[in-house]
Amino acid sequence: MQPGKNNALRELGGVFGIAVLAFVLNRRGVYSSPDTFVAGFRSAPWIAVAISAVGILLALSLKRTAAPGEQAVQEAEAAAAV
Repeated sequence: MQPGKNNALRELGGVFGIAVLAFVLNRRGVYSSPDTFVAGFRSAPWIAVAISAVGILLALSLKRTAAPGEQAVQEAEAAAAV
């Protein structure tokens, strides 16, 4: 993946991650009482763990492909080793 795409996706992931956790906190942990506020803080990290676990599983399921010039370098190293 090109560095620009990687950086853009990383930034979008951070933005949407914060937005989702703020939504969970605000939805469950309204400011009406300290107990409901703390309940939101208890559920938000578990949502973050679930999203991270899904991301890890998706990342592990991807195939690694060689960059355009990387295959030629590997072939040259293999030929030099012989």
